[in-house]
Formats: sequence, structure tokens, C-alpha cells
Amino acid sequence: MFDHNLLGSNLKDVFYTPDNDPGRSLDIYFPAEMGEKWPVVINVHGGAWSEGSKDWLWYSADFPQHNIVGVSISYRLSPAVKAPVHLHDVKTAIRFLRANADRLNLDPDRFGIMGHSAGGHLVSMAALTADLGVLEDNTHYPEFSAQVQAVAPCSGPSSLEGIPVYDPELSKSIFGSAEPGLPIYREYSPITYLRANLPPFLIVHGTADNVVDVKQGITLHEGLKKFGNPSELVLIDQADHLFAIDGQSQDELVKSKVIPFFIKYLNG
Repeated sequence: MFDHNLLGSNLKDVFYTPDNDPGRSLDIYFPAEMGEKWPVVINVHGGAWSEGSKDWLWYSADFPQHNIVGVSISYRLSPAVKAPVHLHDVKTAIRFLRANADRLNLDPDRFGIMGHSAGGHLVSMAALTADLGVLEDNTHYPEFSAQVQAVAPCSGPSSLEGIPVYDPELSKSIFGSAEPGLPIYREYSPITYLRANLPPFLIVHGTADNVVDVKQGITLHEGLKKFGNPSELVLIDQADHLFAIDGQSQDELVKSKVIPFFIKYLNG
């Protein structure tokens, strides 16, 4: 039963695994008005898989005014954990929310997910590998699906196969090795799982991104379209990795693309 005192409020530091690990917790932001079950958009923060937390809200607190629940999650970080643990945690958080959909007044058939940078990689991976039986940890809520109905990766890599070459220290942090050619690099790359019948994607990337090359976003978009999937590519001319142009944030422009995308596919 939903607690009506939460309307227009938030629920902080919710553990999504029974061990009460702060590294696996989330915050939930609720609309002000009760109605039918709400859709939800889950934010996965960036930070090179090694820093950040659910406090990096992005647009989580903005969704409730559109009658969508916003959620921001923390996940365990490298170098303390290695791939694919980050992805395991993201999928577990999705399953936790679905397992508690009645209590939180969520519509289990209207789940969206968004993320920036490493978060963009993880939301793509979550959407592309949901219920495939790969890169899974079914310790918690295995009876619930990790599928999502809309995905917005921003400034995220679509392939990590070259990471031992262009950033060996990061590779050691994430994978525990910088040895070229290990299978995990391909297994942890979204483009590996492209196929038909995937959820809609909105891919946002700055053309002057010097952290994750814009070609990574273009490659993901083209691969999705090749299989007939709905995908929209938004390139922000001269914007860097954080969507700034000459130090001026383009965040409002990005928001004007991301929020309507989820309204279209989850509230439309």
C-alpha cells in the first residue's frame, strides 16, 4: 500500500539489497498528485565506474512534475569491484523497483533508464542484456525482469574493446587487467548485443567530447537502426563531455531532449 505522505516528497537511502550496503542504495522522487500507477525513470551516474553516487541526480528530481517517478541509484565502484559487478547492481536495482512496484505505486511496464558517461554505458548494457541470461547475478529478485521500455545513454561508450590501449590504468581499475584481447572487453561493450526488438533509445553526445569520442554514440545509433530499432541521435555541436561549449553549460538543451523522450515513450 502506497504511503500518501510521500506525494510530492522523496524517499532517501533505500537499500536495494538485503545487506543494507550504502553502495547499493537509491533515492526516489515522487509526483505531487496521486493517480494511476506512475512510470519511472532511473538515473545511473557516471564517474569512470570508479566514483560518484546517487547524489549525482541529473534530472531525477525534475521528472515528478511530469507525473513520472524519478530514481537515482548508487552502485558499487571500481577498483573495489570489477566488471561486470557495476552492471549486476544496475539490474538488481531495476528488479528491486519492479518487486516493490505495488508498494511504490509504479507501473512495472513503464520503466525508463538514463545515464551519463559510465552511466550511459551501464544503461545501454542494462537495456541490451536484460533477461538474456548473460552478465547476470540472480541473487536478488530473480523472478522479476530487468527489462526497460526506454533508454537514454548520454556521452557513453558503446565499445570498451580498445580500453587497454587508450587508457590502461582505467582498464586495470575496471577489469583488473590491461592485457589486450580479453573476452570481458567485448562482453562489456553494448554493441556486442545489438539485435532487433530493442526498446527505444535516445543517444545524446557532444561533438567535441574528448573523453568518449562522439563516434561511440554514432556507432551505437547506427547499429540500432541497422536492426530496425527506434533510435534518435542528438549531436550537440562543439559540446564537450559534460555538454559545455566554451565553459557554458548546455544542460537545459540536453534536458529539453531527454525529458520529452521519456514522456513520449512512458507517458504517451
